Amino acid sequence: MAFRARTKNLRVRRTEDGGVIVYDELTDTGHVLNAATAIVFDACDGFTTIEEMARRVSARTMLPEDVDLVLVTLAELRDNGLLENNDPTTQALSSIKPGISRRQVLQRLALGAAAIAIFPSVLSIKNASVLATQAGAEVFAAVALTLDSPGTPVNLTLSATGVPGPGTVEYEVVSGPSYGTASINGSVLTYKPTAGYVGPDELTYRALFYPDGTLTTTPAPSTTQAPSTTQAPTTSTTPAPTTTPASTTTPVLTTTRRPSPTTTRAPTTTQAPTTTPNFSPVGLRTQKAGALKTSSVAVASTTAVITITVAPAGANVPKFTG
Repeated sequence: MAFRARTKNLRVRRTEDGGVIVYDELTDTGHVLNAATAIVFDACDGFTTIEEMARRVSARTMLPEDVDLVLVTLAELRDNGLLENNDPTTQALSSIKPGISRRQVLQRLALGAAAIAIFPSVLSIKNASVLATQAGAEVFAAVALTLDSPGTPVNLTLSATGVPGPGTVEYEVVSGPSYGTASINGSVLTYKPTAGYVGPDELTYRALFYPDGTLTTTPAPSTTQAPSTTQAPTTSTTPAPTTTPASTTTPVLTTTRRPSPTTTRAPTTTQAPTTTPNFSPVGLRTQKAGALKTSSVAVASTTAVITITVAPAGANVPKFTG
């Protein structure tokens, strides 16, 4: 017996390079199969053996004839839900047990760079229908465009309302994004989506207010160089730096975000309005940039939510052959 590709609730389109894009309507996921994986996927007809699949892959690509290579590919197709699991005429999917991992197959075959580039792979793009709507394209073209999405960072200017008075305002991420990373430098938050990800994401931040005269900074310990043999070492004492208080005018702090410009191939990132932070007295002790900042009376705002939608800005719609 052999294996059979799933057909129910799957839509398939073929690309010019011999690959296949499979859209799973149940999970709203687009699966991009390269040419070698497409050969194995097409051979999952319920009759073709693993050995025959290995021969077909070798005959149509630069890859060697290898059963482990096919088993690793079948396992990836199975794990992405692309093989039929309830067909009594085919083998159970649990019987797909590669003896070695994908990395071990690559190491054993000692493939060159050109062969590694065409080694079987499946790239899954979630929220495919959302992506299609944002890109203004049909789902298969939108999924293909996502492959060009490099995960370009976007800078957002943070702000808050209700600052109690003169002092220093800082910001921190409370809950990071699920599909990227976020960091803050001053009042600028940098969000970088995961390469290839398109869809919604969310993070939360808050403002920290230090009233004038309450914030002190103790420098972190630093290493010293050995003294020169021609010059006696000297010892100096550097006074601890102090923070510069903010303007005595209460800043107008809004929740408007200003994304930085991106290249034409970078993903477009938009932000929805967030809640307005409110301040309430709390005790605070934070560690930042190697220095210990302490304040006996610090004020922290409530958290504000930033909702982000990452969409591709690709210009070239790929061509399909079927």
